[in-house]
Amino acid sequence: MIRRRPRGRIMSSTKKPEGTALSRDERWLAFGAVGVGVIMAGLIIAVAASHLVETFAGGTIRLVAPFVDESAELPIGPDGTMRTVEVEQATITAPDTPLISVFALVAQVVVQALAMLTIVACLTWLCLNIARTRIFAPANEHLLGTCALASGLAWGLTMLLNAMSINGAFASISDRDYNNVLFEAELTPLIVTLVFGVLAAAFRVGARLQKDTEGLV
Repeated sequence: MIRRRPRGRIMSSTKKPEGTALSRDERWLAFGAVGVGVIMAGLIIAVAASHLVETFAGGTIRLVAPFVDESAELPIGPDGTMRTVEVEQATITAPDTPLISVFALVAQVVVQALAMLTIVACLTWLCLNIARTRIFAPANEHLLGTCALASGLAWGLTMLLNAMSINGAFASISDRDYNNVLFEAELTPLIVTLVFGVLAAAFRVGARLQKDTEGLV
């Protein structure tokens, strides 16, 4: 008698075969991801353009500048009497700002817009891959890594360009006689960068586990 060896069961992959048509739900998810991505990209461009127009309105540069240990008189008391308030931020107008500071101000807006557009494009692509059940495809790890890189670079460049524009504005107003300038640093973009990095690492581990389990009994 000939005995047959038991055959092991091969685990099926979560990847959708190439050329397989999307289901109705998957198509709606794909269309929704692309639609939201296009809307967000349009909003990002519109906000960036509006910010530049507002900054250069009237032929002079207007920007928000930080202050420390400064006070001002405002008519906020009874019958409009003046009261002293502490100033942490104020919008200043600098008509004779150096050209390098003007460039830094424009570049700051452009860098932020490009970084957000890159992140939106990568997340839209990620949603499309997920809709096609390619959850742990190697491309997803690269997309999240690109998001982390774009966020981190924009964070560092924005801080540098912001400091250059503020220093130039104060120099033009005070004839280089005002030294109360701060170097502002926002932590929110850094946190976003770390989140993207953690997600990229998680997708890398998931892809490795999926590869190791494919073909096992």
